[in-house]
Amino acid sequence: MVTPTARFWCQVIIDLTVMSIVGLVLGLIGPFSSYADPLALRLIYWLGLSYAGYACYRPVSYFVLKAGQKLDLAEWGLWVMACLIATIPMSVIVWLIGFLSRPLRAPSLE
Repeated sequence: MVTPTARFWCQVIIDLTVMSIVGLVLGLIGPFSSYADPLALRLIYWLGLSYAGYACYRPVSYFVLKAGQKLDLAEWGLWVMACLIATIPMSVIVWLIGFLSRPLRAPSLE
């Protein structure tokens, strides 16, 4: 019999494997003009964003499942709100990573 802890860690390993594959594929194809950067930099960039996305969005699934059971709310509404909330730190991460090679400046209205 598989314990819940073992099941959780198996799922994390599977998820991180998928995120690694996604990061590798994006690093190889170089979307959003990143193809101009060296391959090593692209791989670091896209793998980092893949793992950051996992770290930001994976916890919301736990929230949605637990809150949906306890609060008897529509699951789709919880998913929308949870993803909107998780998008805030992910946007900050993407914005900050974009400035690793140049000085940090505040975003403009453009």
